[in-house]
Amino acid sequence: MARAYGLRFQIISSLALLIMLLSGLLGFALISISTTAMVRERSASVRLTQLSAGRSIVSAVVYGGTEQVLREMAGSWLSSGNLDGIWVMDGSGNVKVSYVGDAFKDVVPKATFPATQMYDTVTLKAPAGAQKAGHVFTQFPAGRGLGCVIVGTHADRLRGPNTALGTLLVLYLLVHGIAILAFGYFSLTHLIVRPIDRLRLKAVRLGEGKFTVETERRGASEIEVVGDAISAASARLKKGRDELVEMIDQI
Repeated sequence: MARAYGLRFQIISSLALLIMLLSGLLGFALISISTTAMVRERSASVRLTQLSAGRSIVSAVVYGGTEQVLREMAGSWLSSGNLDGIWVMDGSGNVKVSYVGDAFKDVVPKATFPATQMYDTVTLKAPAGAQKAGHVFTQFPAGRGLGCVIVGTHADRLRGPNTALGTLLVLYLLVHGIAILAFGYFSLTHLIVRPIDRLRLKAVRLGEGKFTVETERRGASEIEVVGDAISAASARLKKGRDELVEMIDQI
């Protein structure tokens, strides 16, 4: 017959499973809440940057800014950390000039007409399914006959900070769980395992005929109750043995 696991192992393993379950649920809830909040904050920041960048580029186009001026302005906005692409379109919807980072090097947005209307949904020619990935594009009209300006932000700009946050939360929950398990291990050892082991030794001594045992006064109240019961049983057995010895001596 297989030997049963010790009380400490069973309690600690049960506690570990419970902590892992609760920590997992708590971590999932925290990550979901924080992710939603951070995406909203990042989206608002991206929208504000796109609005400012789009209007400034449109102003440069309307007032006949040179290619050098447009390049410098676009470079400044792309280095802000919220934009990945700027496209200047003509009145026919063709790209006149583009300034893009590596994230959008293969992306060609298609302007929606009339180009005199501002909107924040554009159709992409490439890559396939890019729109579903959560990229953010905004079109700004430059006026009749002048086309429009489209600015875009890659979806990773919105998701990036959440990865680090999720890792940090997982590490915190892991350390938190280990600390609880370590505290539970030493507490169980001091409060339950060692007092039970002392009771076991007393029971062994009692079985060997050593009826003098001390009352257990360390540990939980239940341990003391069991210790008192063993001490009372030892006293009764000692009294019975003494009476039996006395009767034998009188024979």
